[in-house]
Amino acid sequence: MTEEPLYRNGVMYDRLHQGFCEDLDFYAEESRRAGGTVLELACGTGRLTIPIARAGVEIVGLDRSPGMLNRAREKAPDLTWISGDARVFDLGRRFALILMPFNSMQHLHDYQDVLKLLARVRAHLQPGGRFIFDLFNPNVALLARDPGEIRQAFDGSEFEVLESSFYDDASQCVHTTWRFPSAVEQLVLRCYFPQEMSGLLDRAGFEVLMKYGDFDRTPFASGAPKQIFVCRSRS
Repeated sequence: MTEEPLYRNGVMYDRLHQGFCEDLDFYAEESRRAGGTVLELACGTGRLTIPIARAGVEIVGLDRSPGMLNRAREKAPDLTWISGDARVFDLGRRFALILMPFNSMQHLHDYQDVLKLLARVRAHLQPGGRFIFDLFNPNVALLARDPGEIRQAFDGSEFEVLESSFYDDASQCVHTTWRFPSAVEQLVLRCYFPQEMSGLLDRAGFEVLMKYGDFDRTPFASGAPKQIFVCRSRS
């Protein structure tokens, strides 16, 4: 896993995602329910971390990108921000809830990295603690789109960004190219199909308590846009 150029610039990231909040109520509610300290993996610039903290939840943010964490610290210097890789971190403490929102696990492109991350999560969960994360539910029609098709990206952004993408079915990765006014950047996200991720969680010692298809808590079913897993370690 390499750091994508977009994730080196926290200010630019915030400008692109300034209107995105469809997952906030869900993760804020789960954080309040946890009844203890929360750890957010791949916290970025604190898009979720900061409002969750301001709602009265003790939360720690971890990310491997200096640019993203610097931006988070500028916005909320009173919170705890930790530089770390979600596959190998060791904080010497346990949490009531660990979050990994916004498709962040899809930056891990192979099973070995996912299993490393899941092992670290288990090591940092309190007894009975929960791990919650979300992924895209792969849409075959979207994956089959013409690689030459140019689309508008980042609805709500203050400037135009055009994107194109292609799906590599050997690696199960979507390669997206974004064309900014003054730069071209690329992102590679791994697709995890529903039964595939359930199998990885089982292999890593987790049980799935609930699986939602969207942030309104609709149960997961065929055609759902998201895979939202609520898990805990098997005793």
